[in-house]
Parts: sequence; structure tokens; C-alpha cells
Amino acid sequence: MKYKLMTTGKGIIVTRKPKFYLGDIEFIFEGAPPGSTVIFKDSEKKEFYRLMEDGVAVLDGKKIKGTTAVTVISKDRKRVWNCESFNADAHFDGVLIMPDDADLQAEIAQLKIEEEEMRACMASFTKGLDELKEKYEKLTEGYDFT
Repeated sequence: MKYKLMTTGKGIIVTRKPKFYLGDIEFIFEGAPPGSTVIFKDSEKKEFYRLMEDGVAVLDGKKIKGTTAVTVISKDRKRVWNCESFNADAHFDGVLIMPDDADLQAEIAQLKIEEEEMRACMASFTKGLDELKEKYEKLTEGYDFT
């Protein structure tokens, strides 16, 4: 399963299709700093800590059950990524892993709010630039800068 760590402190699952694993599950965290730790917390409140090597953490698929939260912490503990959770459903000798899309609508709504806030900031910035340009033009009116 592959995650992309964002500058916003979130981690999103890149591989959206459910996948069946026998044995160990390899989690890839694109953008993880060297020496980071990943914490898996399943629906039974069991926590599993894994030290990443080259952005990869391995977890035994038989250990996790239900909705599993994923958190990545940098070695210096200054950066934390709260990643998208996934569902682990045990079948026979393996486990079916799929993104937990239950909170997807709330995340989309939050992104829309952030987008509107950014648009308002951009509009304010553009207005400020226009005011500065107008002041500059008034100051330089009548001068020849050749």
C-alpha cells in the first residue's frame, strides 16, 4: 500500500484499489524523512510501531483488524503526518486491505473550505498589488526613466 505525505501534515493513500495480502504488508510512504516511525492503531486499540527504512514499513497482516489509523512521525519528532486510515478484513490465510472511505465526504468538504479561504487570500493579495501599482504610477508620473 502506498501513501503520499503532504506538506499539510496529511498522508493520502495513492493505491485506492483493495488488495489481498498473504503474510506481511509493505507500506510505502513517499516523502517520509529518513528514520521516521509509523504507528498503526487498529479498531481494537492495538498499536504497532515500525521504523521505516527508505520510506518503507512492513507489518504482519494477521495482526491488524478493522479500521486502522496511520500516523507518521519524523525522527526529530518535529513533523507528524496523520494519514488516511484503511480497513483490514481477515479472510482465510490473508487480509484484504482497502482505503477507509467513510470519512471521504468530510475531507472533501474541508478541502472546499480551504480552497475558499485560499481564494479569499489571493483576492486580497491581488487587491494589495493593484493598490501598490497605482501608488507607484502616481509617484513616477511625469518622470522619464530611459
